[in-house]
Amino acid sequence: MPLDAARIVPGLYLVLSYRMQKGTYHWLIVSTAEGVSPFCFHAAQIPGWHYERKIWDMARSQTSVIGVKIGEYIDANTVDAVLAPVPMSTPAEEGDVEFTCRIWVRAAIRHLHSLGMINCPNVDDLQAEANRLANLHAQDVSLGRFGGVYVSSFSA
Repeated sequence: MPLDAARIVPGLYLVLSYRMQKGTYHWLIVSTAEGVSPFCFHAAQIPGWHYERKIWDMARSQTSVIGVKIGEYIDANTVDAVLAPVPMSTPAEEGDVEFTCRIWVRAAIRHLHSLGMINCPNVDDLQAEANRLANLHAQDVSLGRFGGVYVSSFSA
């Protein structure tokens, strides 16, 4: 089920979308505002990992589990220019872990924070918050109910 569009305000969002494997999600960053097309930015695996920017409406997607506002609205071209160079590999600060869309989003959030575009000093806290909220809504989404829309306590 999509997210409740009435609860979505202009901003930059961390979105976790439903996957068939319980307890796992696809991680995306979404820029949305009234009167402009919403865009997502993510690491896609078709085949092999690559960066993708595309029009994508988290409010209409049948797989959106949660949308967590992590910052003010930034236009898609600016977000794209900033995030396209984020590597499709595990950064050193993540340690020896396999690259995933979640790892890419964490690196993208660190990069946005380093440029002062969002204020997220602790990506671990944001990740824990997003996982907790997604786990609250995953069952509802699998049954065709709305997912959740929130404002992060750890990013602005």
